[in-house]
Amino acid sequence: MKDPQRLVAIVGNHQHVIIDEVQKIADLLDVVHLLMEDKKVRFILTGSSARKLKKSNVNMLAGRAINAKMFPLTIHELKEKFDF
Repeated sequence: MKDPQRLVAIVGNHQHVIIDEVQKIADLLDVVHLLMEDKKVRFILTGSSARKLKKSNVNMLAGRAINAKMFPLTIHELKEKFDF
């Protein structure tokens, strides 16, 4: 949290990186943007609060990201595994 730039060293030569709960360190998005542009690193960023990111006025990676929403499974999808 104190030094988002550390992500550059952590990523190293990796070309694919997954970061979960990105909203907890929203300043990482500037570094993610840099790595996407300069080193062509591909990211999967997950989080549970897009609202928090939008309110914090951070880099939303406009034009560089695909936004996908994942909803919980339904009773019909779980079938016999569903146990209320």
